[in-house]
Amino acid sequence: MKSFFLSAVFCCLGFAFTQAQAFEGIITMTSTEKVDMELVFTIKGDQVLIDADTEDGKVVTLSDRKSETVTTLFERQGKKFGLKMGPETMKMIGQEIATGATNAEKKWDITLTEDTKVIDGYTCTKITGKDDENSLVAWITQELGFTVFDLMPSMMEKAIAQDGGGIQQEIMRKGFLMEGEQTDLATGEKTYIKMKVKKQKVDDKVFDFSSDYKIFDMTDMMSMMLEMQNDPEKAKEFEELMKLIQN
Repeated sequence: MKSFFLSAVFCCLGFAFTQAQAFEGIITMTSTEKVDMELVFTIKGDQVLIDADTEDGKVVTLSDRKSETVTTLFERQGKKFGLKMGPETMKMIGQEIATGATNAEKKWDITLTEDTKVIDGYTCTKITGKDDENSLVAWITQELGFTVFDLMPSMMEKAIAQDGGGIQQEIMRKGFLMEGEQTDLATGEKTYIKMKVKKQKVDDKVFDFSSDYKIFDMTDMMSMMLEMQNDPEKAKEFEELMKLIQN
């Protein structure tokens, strides 16, 4: 079953660039895919922090629209390290994603109903959808002014490139998804998703991890590669950390 949650994508490397948002606060995203899982989005101005505790360890992605950088932080086998990427590196990754895209064509039916209900103080509209693999019932709102795609568009685009897209991504484009139920048509297995939205003041210190993690700066990939060539020990350390990410 393809999940709303896209946990596998995030755990591989959850790159995210956010649109400019007026929202400040915390959004908690929970899903029942395989086991109960949770993503926490902390949002303030041009910054979005995505926090996940995975089976392999803690993963945090910090996206800064103003500096056009994305820093992904990992905790693996007692090590705390991060990869910081700038627009040129992200462009290279985007080109790799496009090259590996399946270009598969997906067909789906989506219906925006007249049913409404209030969730967390936001008026939501019921939307239903169906494709060859899944059926979906979701509640979306327009009152936040952005969507899950806006919070993590690169992550969503990678998922679309890998499997050609699907009903989940299409519904997430329609508005901000507050609740959803997905059914695998072949097995009858159900997956649930829920967003908890809380507007609140966010301390700038939340976005500062510089003292806790060893950050590899990949904003200029070519410079970093040259530096590695001149520093075999650093190159070896980087290679070992990359193996921790991929395994």
